[in-house]
Amino acid sequence: QEGFKLRKGRIEKTPDGVVRKRTVLCEHSGEYKPRNTQLVSTKYINCQWHINLSQPLWNNPHENIYLTTINNEHNHELSSFQMKFLHDNKLTQQMLECIEFYMNDIRLKPLQVQKALQKEFPDREIYLPEIHKAMAKFYHKKQKDISNDAASLYESLLKKKDEDPRWYIAIDWDRETHCLRRLFWMSPEQIILWMEFGDIILNDNTAKTNRYDMALSLFLCIDNHGSSRLVGCALTDDESADAHRWILQQTKQATGNCVPTVIMTDADPTLDLAIAEEYEESYAMHCIFHIAQNLPRNLETRLGEQYREFVKDFYITRNALIPEVFERKWMQLIEKYNQPEVVRYLQRTLYSSKRAWARAYTATIFTAGIQTTSRIESYNAQIKRFILNSNVSLLELAEALERSINKENKRAKYKYWKTLFPSTSSATLSQTLFPKLDETLCHFLTPTMLKVQRTEIKNCLNYQASTIMQEEIIEYQEFESNTTQFVEDDEDTLQISMNYILKNVDIDRIEETWAIRAVTASRFCHFIILLTDKTHICSCLGLVNRGIVCHHFFQVMLCSRTAAFHITLVHKRWYKEIHSNPQKTPYHVATRFDEDNFQHQSAELVKHNTIDWFVSPADLQEERREDINERKLYGELWGIARDITQRA
Repeated sequence: QEGFKLRKGRIEKTPDGVVRKRTVLCEHSGEYKPRNTQLVSTKYINCQWHINLSQPLWNNPHENIYLTTINNEHNHELSSFQMKFLHDNKLTQQMLECIEFYMNDIRLKPLQVQKALQKEFPDREIYLPEIHKAMAKFYHKKQKDISNDAASLYESLLKKKDEDPRWYIAIDWDRETHCLRRLFWMSPEQIILWMEFGDIILNDNTAKTNRYDMALSLFLCIDNHGSSRLVGCALTDDESADAHRWILQQTKQATGNCVPTVIMTDADPTLDLAIAEEYEESYAMHCIFHIAQNLPRNLETRLGEQYREFVKDFYITRNALIPEVFERKWMQLIEKYNQPEVVRYLQRTLYSSKRAWARAYTATIFTAGIQTTSRIESYNAQIKRFILNSNVSLLELAEALERSINKENKRAKYKYWKTLFPSTSSATLSQTLFPKLDETLCHFLTPTMLKVQRTEIKNCLNYQASTIMQEEIIEYQEFESNTTQFVEDDEDTLQISMNYILKNVDIDRIEETWAIRAVTASRFCHFIILLTDKTHICSCLGLVNRGIVCHHFFQVMLCSRTAAFHITLVHKRWYKEIHSNPQKTPYHVATRFDEDNFQHQSAELVKHNTIDWFVSPADLQEERREDINERKLYGELWGIARDITQRA
């Protein structure tokens, strides 16, 4: 009513906790002491208004409180409107409870909290600064004793293992300080996912996810719907080769020594060393985005005006399709930009790991269409949104990871449910051009991959195919890509040298050769070789890199009676059930040709890999099938036994 607000000042208490003296101040009393030179505004303007209250212990039988001092002078204007405004817009206890729920359980940001609260209380004005203040209080309230943080996380994981012994947990303590050094964990579902789809694994380490700056190592795989799935988590106190080595050892122990065929990383040399030692049979690839990102960081300043020209030369070198051509162009690159520091970076950092990023070496590797670690980078960003800031405990970080995993599992279950639900759709171009082929695709492929394969069939009408002699292919001049981007980003650019293919394929196996060009282009962009075993090779390498049949081949199918499709051409990892047996499924040709000639032919010779020297994943799924089924059965029986025990 008087136009100012009070706050509590100095206090004196008896040993029993009874207040004897209390100073009450104006909220503008005191003086702000800046911690730095940053310009700030403050409400503390050294107002001298105050009162002193006292409750004497002696000669005070009625425990009266006396006003001993009063200074009734302010150094600022008094505003009753200001006080009324604060009172009318003060957050109620119910509002504060809602804010705490929105912040901790739903993980809303302040602006989102304001909008949700305004909808909940439409008769009140909700101001964003008040939301910030309330959330700050709840955050500080959440800070507790962290001395046993690591133990709490470990205890939480052990509790999960008690509920389901299929959990895998590994921990490493410092023997002298008894501090947490490393922690690794995988749930039963993650272990099975690794065993089913662990042929392609993405790994990345990220810092600033917890208050101890422990590095968080995440492992992702791509499931048969093309979705990212988190299959392993680890926390380490450093990012040394020894730490990476320990993590990789745990993945092998957890999954029965299942190692990925391809593992993609961000080009960390210590991780590369650990992979070479622990994943001896794996092909390590580097994220091309990180390579492009590191070039300006390390070379732009040193090269100055030459940098733009260097980037063009570097991409031309990197995009070379033959190892011999790459080596020649690399030497030319070194000779042209021969500054000592530039040469040192190119030779020590890039050339030493050329097989992990140069297209001449990675072109024939099956990667499920993955070129970068962007999936795991976005996953890291998602986790950081969950935890709000980097000052969280290890237990809170683990809970954020678990929420993300649960969200993935729900999405995966929904997609699986959709595959079981009988449905029909309007006729597609795929059903018109290849009706029986489309039926086979619908039977075997997941909805996501069915859509991808149907898109390839649709796009085949944008191209024209014509037969070509082998001699013409040899004489064909393969143009070098002069683009300052990665060659695999251009679907109408050769991904492998046709001369290189012809040198490595037995001529007797070649049945037909076709040239493909876009309907709007005058020159050929790709070539397809049809082999006697009803397989084929396309220079786009869609079959090799992504495990799907490309639109170039479907255009050839419209023109050739020889070109036949079999479902085993599509990689088995894209099937609804990856352990299904499609061998007895018939071949398919275009509707305009007679399919009856292919009905009786066996598909025993059809393999995903059509060339012996293509580096592709061995079909480990059959070998792992029995182990995976045993793990699933054990989980079901354990759940039944636990329910019986609880009811008893």
